[in-house]
Amino acid sequence: MSGASRTERLGSERVGKLLAEMSAQTTFSLLVYAIYSITDTYFLSVGVNSLAAAGASIISPVLIALGGVATIVGVGGASVVSRALGAEN
Repeated sequence: MSGASRTERLGSERVGKLLAEMSAQTTFSLLVYAIYSITDTYFLSVGVNSLAAAGASIISPVLIALGGVATIVGVGGASVVSRALGAEN
């Protein structure tokens, strides 16, 4: 899809539809991470011990927070690049 057709699409389609399409990948990745975390905690509690499961449960929110920071930096960087391209720099 060319840049011009993406711009036209953003200006003409419904916001709800665009939001659903553009946020689907992020939502899916968070779902996969949640399933991974639950599975990891389960197998640690069954296979190792409850302390290992507790460790995995404690570190899980930290990893989600780091992912959030990475997303913020990525979105900010995309915004800077977009403005530079729009100004034709």
